[in-house]
Order: sequence, then C-alpha cells, then structure tokens
Amino acid sequence: MKKTALYISTIALGMMSLVSCNEDPVLPPVPVPPVIGGIESIGDGSYEKPISCWQAEQGFTDPEGLAVWCTGYIVGWIDTDANPTHTLDGRSARYTVPAGSESNMLMSYKLPYEVEMNEDGSYKLDEDGLPIFKLNEDGEKILIADENFWEDCITVQLPSGNVRNELNLTRNPGNLCRQVTIKGTSGSKYCGAYGIRDTSAFNWGPQGVYEEPQEPVPPMPGIVEGVTFTKVEQFEGPGQYILVFNDNKMAGPVEPSNYSYGYLPAKDVTVTDNQIVTSTLNAYMFYEVEGGYEIRDGYGRYVWWDSDPSHKSFQLTPARGTEGDIWSVTAQSNGTFEIKNVEMGVSMQYSTQYNNVSAYSNNSGVLPTLFKRNN
Repeated sequence: MKKTALYISTIALGMMSLVSCNEDPVLPPVPVPPVIGGIESIGDGSYEKPISCWQAEQGFTDPEGLAVWCTGYIVGWIDTDANPTHTLDGRSARYTVPAGSESNMLMSYKLPYEVEMNEDGSYKLDEDGLPIFKLNEDGEKILIADENFWEDCITVQLPSGNVRNELNLTRNPGNLCRQVTIKGTSGSKYCGAYGIRDTSAFNWGPQGVYEEPQEPVPPMPGIVEGVTFTKVEQFEGPGQYILVFNDNKMAGPVEPSNYSYGYLPAKDVTVTDNQIVTSTLNAYMFYEVEGGYEIRDGYGRYVWWDSDPSHKSFQLTPARGTEGDIWSVTAQSNGTFEIKNVEMGVSMQYSTQYNNVSAYSNNSGVLPTLFKRNN
C-alpha cells in the first residue's frame, strides 16, 4: 500500500493539505469510501472525531506530529513468520483466532466476515455491540475476505502493558470484529504498511476518551551548520549536546525512514582544544521535565526506550514516548556521563563491536563525554 496524496475538498476534510513532489505529475483524486458499518470515513484525530482506518491507511499524519485517535474494527493479526520480510501482505494477514502474536493486530473500516446489514448500510449489532454474523450450514461465520483484503487493513503496534493485554487476539480472541478506537502515532509504517504505532490508549466503540491536555511539545532549534560545541566537566542542564565516545566517535541521528526506531550510528569526529565544530543535526536536545530530562535528536524526534523485550534499540517518534521517556544524567569520575533511562534502568553506551550506540543494563560499552553548544 502506497502513501497517497489526498485531493479531497477542504469542505469535506478541513484538515488535509495537498502533498506532491515537484517533479511528479499531479495524482488523480482518491475516492473517499462511503460510510461502511457505521464508520464515517473522515475524522480529525480528536477523541470525538477520530480518523478512520481508511485515513490511516492513506498515511494520515497530524499536522503538529501529535498522536491521534483512530477508529475501526479489529479484523486480524500479522503472522510475521509467514513472510521473509516480516511485512503485511496476502501471505501474512490472518483473520482467524487465536492469534500467534500479542504485539500486533490488524484493523479495518470493514469486516472480513459476512454480516447482517441495516437499511442504512450499517452493521446490525447485538446487545454486546458485536456485529451479527451470517452463518453457514455448520453454524460458522462466513469468511468473505479475499486475497486482497489486507490492502484495506492497517497495522497496529501493541506496546507491552495494558493496551497489549486488553487488545491482542492471542489472549482475547473475543475481540475479533469489535469496533475499537485507539490512540497512537500515524503516518509511518509498521510491518511494511501504514497504520498506528506506539498505541497508548483505547476505548471500545466509535470514539476515544477525553484526556487532560498534555504539556505542549517544546520547539526544536533549527538545523545550523558549523556550530561550535565545547566539552563540559559537569552537566549544565537543558541545551544541545554532542555525545562523544573515546574522543573520536559521536552519536549521529538515525536517518528518517519507514521505521521509528534504531541504534544511534557512530560517526567519526575530530576534537580540537576540547571543541567540536559540526552540524546541530548531530546534537541531542535535553529538556528538563519532572524526574529528569526528555531527549530529542537532530530531527526533533523523542528518544526513548520501552519495555517490549523484542525491542533492542531506541524508539524515535515525533510524539513523546509511551514509557521510558525520561533520562537522568550523572557525571562520572573519569569525565564521562551516565545517561540512564529512569524507568527502564538502561544507559546509553557505545559498542566498539557494533560501532553504534545502544542502551545497556550493565557496563558493557563506553559512556559518553558531553560537548555543549556554545551560545
């Protein structure tokens, strides 16, 4: 599924803008699907007007990079073992339960089974809010999903915690075909398809739940070339820092891609008279918050670490992390600093074996020295 520019009337959308490449021909309008199963096709991402799975499938991104509410039906899961590239396609999409994975699920604005319909085109629901399925002679639901049904699905990442425990189809096979509204980040791919990552909240039914407004995301300084950073002996609080290891390597940013995670690449650096001259793209911004510091990379993405044991690298997202997003900074006697995740207990260290920066629970790597941006 390709991210498609949406050319839809601003009266109908009110919040989507034209996206095109300078050298690409103008794309034809994308037809908006009608209301299916009672779900409106267009929303704004608020808890009252969540986006639909159709919008998420198109690559909808909140203009301010915030998490959005998205509504649809839980229709299956992704069997990553069925595809060598671990991505969603006709081989890996599964619409039956129990699921073989707790860390993901599939959602859609329509159902893979034949359902009783109301006159207005919505699904008939029972007293528990579940669709009333048509049954075959053996009393089984009639699967109508064809080999291309996965193209109408979005992938949903289920981070460890309450969201995963309550939604996954391994422990909760009864969730199949229930309508749910989830909150997470959209506009990037998970398992090779557009969907919702970093799912942090959910509510059964067509709307999310009201949440107290979050602290606004602080602005990021613009990217500037040729900036001087000076080595510090003590952590000097909020600001932009270069993380340097063994006096010749610095932590660069993970290049933007379809993935919102990765090890920090180690780049060669020259230190002269305790100073480094480089682009602020290589700097990490420390913001003071209750309990420690939030860290953002040169692209403005939050750097955090979650509790999912299958995740071995940093999570890098435009929205704040759902867990493990606060770091402490402690000076060491040898001039290095321990940058430790307060919740997860891992600290940033350079691996000479892999030539990158990860986070470890023990002292298996090299701690950084810090160079702060000059005013």
